[in-house]
Amino acid sequence: MNRVSDIIRYLVIAVILATIVALLVVMTYSGSIKMSYHWTKSPSQASVEPVTEEHVRSLLARVLDSELGVNIVELGLVYEIGLPSPGAVDVTMTLTTPHCPYGGTIIDDIQKNLMADQSINDARLRIVFEPAWSWSRVDKGVRDRIIKQFSSAPPLAGHNHD
Repeated sequence: MNRVSDIIRYLVIAVILATIVALLVVMTYSGSIKMSYHWTKSPSQASVEPVTEEHVRSLLARVLDSELGVNIVELGLVYEIGLPSPGAVDVTMTLTTPHCPYGGTIIDDIQKNLMADQSINDARLRIVFEPAWSWSRVDKGVRDRIIKQFSSAPPLAGHNHD
């Protein structure tokens, strides 16, 4: 019985989170996200240092989804990292929703982190929504931490939880 109540509690939490996200999107989102971005450094800033996928992933891990306080790599938003030539990076990723209210901030932070790095002189970012993002893409440890954080929240004032 305890396992069933835990499952029900997790489902209720998931529905509440989805509702909150949907309301935030409806209330705050007024722009649109482009599907591709391309940033380059001037030839005088260009570097020929080799760049690795691990290094790019570590740069992207500095970018947080400010709503959840989790980086985009652990959230499973980064689908693919390509290294087409020395100093060039191609990133394919998604957002939690097509109208993510923090999408612009996330994209700006990606640009700042990638272009500030000495080994990167050309970066392309492609935003896709197929396959759609889901909670199953989130690192398991992070997912458990988020569930625990929201399930241990104190009850709302004025609500009787007997």
